[in-house]
Amino acid sequence: MVKATKAQIIERIQAVKALLLDNASRGDILDLCATKFGVGESQTNEYTGRAREEIAAETEAVSLASIEWHILQRMNLYRRLNGSDQLRDALAVLKDLAELQGLYKRENKGDDDIEAALMGVVARFTPPSAE
Repeated sequence: MVKATKAQIIERIQAVKALLLDNASRGDILDLCATKFGVGESQTNEYTGRAREEIAAETEAVSLASIEWHILQRMNLYRRLNGSDQLRDALAVLKDLAELQGLYKRENKGDDDIEAALMGVVARFTPPSAE
C-alpha cells in the first residue's frame, strides 16, 4: 500500500471535516474514507480526530474574536456615556462588561489587588466635588 502524500492527507481531513460539520454519522464517514480514499477504520479514526481538532481550534478562535468584539463595543459605549448625564446607563454597561470578562465569577472577590484596582478606577472617574 502506498503512503498518502501530505496534500492527500489534508484533502482527506478536509473531507471528513465537511462531513462532521454536516452532522454525518460515523458510518457515513467510514464509507467515504473506504470508498473514496481506500483506507480502513483505524486511518479514518485518525482523520476524524484531526478534523475534530481543526474544528475545535476554529471554533475557539471565532469565540475569542466574538468576545473581544463585544468587549470593545461595551468599552466604546461606556466612553460615549461617561461624559453624559446617563450614569445609570454607563453603570449598566460597566456591569455587562464585567460579566463578559468574568469578574463576578472569581472566587477571590475580596482580594486586595482587585480592591485596589477598583478604588483606582473610582478615584479616576469620580468628578471633583463642587465646593
